[in-house]
Amino acid sequence: MLFHLMLRAPVDHSFDIRPPLIYCAVMAGLYILSMVIGRLAFHSSPGERAIQGICSVFGNSVYIGLPVAIALLGEAAAFPLVLVIIFESIFILTTTVAILEVAKNARGRALLSSAVQVITNPVVAACVLGMLAGFAGLELPTAVDGLARLLGGAAVPCMLFALGVTLAHQRLSERLVETGTLIGLKLLVFPALVFV
Repeated sequence: MLFHLMLRAPVDHSFDIRPPLIYCAVMAGLYILSMVIGRLAFHSSPGERAIQGICSVFGNSVYIGLPVAIALLGEAAAFPLVLVIIFESIFILTTTVAILEVAKNARGRALLSSAVQVITNPVVAACVLGMLAGFAGLELPTAVDGLARLLGGAAVPCMLFALGVTLAHQRLSERLVETGTLIGLKLLVFPALVFV
């Protein structure tokens, strides 16, 4: 789905890079802020703070955000959102994995493990390869293009079903203040700061 979208994403020289950069800057700042709140307010361990950080900023941009943005704004919305997705994957995931590795006393492997996570991340690979193929002017053969459309269209409903099954077994009665704080940061503070 991502490769196909980026292959066909209309990108021209008038593209304004500022909105995705602003979004990513707010994301990085809020990630750090939530880790500080985790330490000061909840006395969380470093590993817990990394999870709190990612919970406060990481959205389901690929399977929910991207299809909704394209449905509302057209395929031109794919490129800026994919830049955000790549930043999320490279900065937020890498930082979180590195902190978790260091917390497990695997300091020497933290950077290597984080780098491998980014390089092998299918979201990042699909976006980057699709962009490169699009810039190179490559086109998929008709049969492959049809298959990519079919499989890409099935990705969102399958993911939503799997997410629903996973959430059905989660208890919501634990750590309510912490959870409420993270939800407030993610759903209220994050969009407000990006808007400002």
